[in-house]
Amino acid sequence: MRHAEGLRPYIDYKHSTSERMAWNTEFKAEAGEIFLTEQEQDWPDRDFVYIEPNVKGTVYENKDWGFDNWQKVVNALPRLRFIQGSGRRLDGVGQRDTTSFRHAVGLLSHAALFVGTDGGLHHAAAAVGKPAVVVWCGFISPTITGYTTHTNLAPNTNFCGKVKRCSHCDNAKKQITVDMVIDAITSRLS
Repeated sequence: MRHAEGLRPYIDYKHSTSERMAWNTEFKAEAGEIFLTEQEQDWPDRDFVYIEPNVKGTVYENKDWGFDNWQKVVNALPRLRFIQGSGRRLDGVGQRDTTSFRHAVGLLSHAALFVGTDGGLHHAAAAVGKPAVVVWCGFISPTITGYTTHTNLAPNTNFCGKVKRCSHCDNAKKQITVDMVIDAITSRLS
């Protein structure tokens, strides 16, 4: 199946608008494949948790669980070694200069676990066979673009698909607590 801008099989283009994406609820994500070069995989780091607190662009505001929440997760697990790629850095977390998405996936391929929101890196974690704890807000359901091999923490709500920040998604984010994420991380690592 071909995926590209304007060709996302999980989007119901017929019913989407400029304000809201409609979802193809028949779609179920399957882990893809990615073939990395030696240079893309050339990281000395091993046995760490790859954490990604950043989301890209304004369309994804409704996927943003909140930087402060991610910082609380890191602070609560001081014995774990967290590493993140480029972007706004969490205190106490190692940061690596990932110069491209593929470079970030190379780093991820050495992680014990991925922790972040739904997006490119959670798909990459599935592609490289890494366990993950994925925080879902009110934007899209993990039953569509999530993986059963991951721990998917999702709110008990409908998924609105709104492309601009909305109160529904703000409320949905509050259903996923810091303690839920901490428990999921410790469970996946034990």
